[in-house]
Amino acid sequence: MAEGLPQGVTDVNQWYTLVASWFTEKSKKMSKVNSDNAKKKKLHHTARRRRIARIIKELRAKLGRAPTRIEVFEVLHKRNDGTYINDYAKDFMDKAAEMEGPREEVFQKLAGREHNGRLRCMGLGPTPTTYFGVCSRGAACGSCSTGHSCEDATALKGELTEVKKHMEAMARFISRKFPGQNWMEDQGATSAPTPSMGSRAS
Repeated sequence: MAEGLPQGVTDVNQWYTLVASWFTEKSKKMSKVNSDNAKKKKLHHTARRRRIARIIKELRAKLGRAPTRIEVFEVLHKRNDGTYINDYAKDFMDKAAEMEGPREEVFQKLAGREHNGRLRCMGLGPTPTTYFGVCSRGAACGSCSTGHSCEDATALKGELTEVKKHMEAMARFISRKFPGQNWMEDQGATSAPTPSMGSRAS
């Protein structure tokens, strides 16, 4: 199993702990709920197990700028042969190409209102509140108050959320390995352990 560690994972014990957590009753129940919800979706995408935050990062590197949600939508709903996964996706992109105006506004008009605290085509992390709190729903959405594009800022938030979750898992692992010391309390509920702490776990 140690030979099959994912790239970037060097702590075998940490990997064992993560894999073991996948087989807990809580994890199994959550997996079933997610699976049932996925079956109810009418619009699927081609990302499969790839995280949308990673796809956005790859698009940003390819384009040299933050991708718009329309560009992310196109990648998510296109097969490798260039065809769309269904008529809805093709119709969506055809209408987007015909409509004029800022791409974010076009996307909002075509996709409709956001729901369930999630933001379409942005992956985990960004929500309507965090996104539209920086870039108002009625604005042209060309830039944020910091001078960066809204898409770029939101994508970075998504990546930060993923990193934070990974570091929280590491903190929990260290707490189990050193039960006499409260790493989570010392570092904060959402903070990562310091490098010196991480070295002690190796």
